[in-house]
Amino acid sequence: MKIAVEISYYPLSEHYNQIIHDFITRLATHQEIDLRPGAMSSIIVGRYEDIFQVLHEEVREFMEKYPAVLHLKIANSCPVE
Repeated sequence: MKIAVEISYYPLSEHYNQIIHDFITRLATHQEIDLRPGAMSSIIVGRYEDIFQVLHEEVREFMEKYPAVLHLKIANSCPVE
């Protein structure tokens, strides 16, 4: 199943800009997903299994390093072309 995930990541740190940049950079290394960075949130498009595998790998590492708020919206009915 193909899904779109809108992701907003808010590190609760003084250096939040660099942390967000590093997070987006890490997500962009995964060729199995389509990442569309935005000013306030990013959209990830791909197969359900691929997206959740990437999120499992990347979110955990960042959440262990930095206190943060992560907001996700998941849709299988809003195609992003």
